[in-house]
Amino acid sequence: NTLFIIGFVLWRVETLQQLDITEEEEEESIAAETPKESPSSVNFSTLLQQKCEATLLYLQHDLTLPQLATAIGTNRTYLSAYFAQQDITYNAYINNLRIHHFMRLYSEAADSAPAVPAKMLAQQSGFHSYITFSAAFKKFTGQTVTEWMKQHGEEQ
Repeated sequence: NTLFIIGFVLWRVETLQQLDITEEEEEESIAAETPKESPSSVNFSTLLQQKCEATLLYLQHDLTLPQLATAIGTNRTYLSAYFAQQDITYNAYINNLRIHHFMRLYSEAADSAPAVPAKMLAQQSGFHSYITFSAAFKKFTGQTVTEWMKQHGEEQ
């Protein structure tokens, strides 16, 4: 029995040493995946312009913060910190881009006959729900969609 216990203890010590090496390797792997730059040293504005705005990535209905972070080559924590520094939320950033897109589409479609419904333009602008679009539009512009369309329809 004594020999068995000594053998078991020696085996366990060797196994624990192997586990320590594995944990160190895992920590090194995690450190390698984490960006070295802090959120303040990365120019997120340029990255967002290149990877989100220029490519129209924001039109994707189900775009999430982690997906956007991956697209610009960072993680969601750093991107969230950037948005916080800009005093804006991820949703507000995406909605603002989508609303500007809606406005461009409306300006282009205003000359066409028959008129293109706002609901269709909202969907083409990346909004999954017209109700969400209407609420975001009112918050962004201070006007309802109908008021804004009437005002901009008269200007053209």
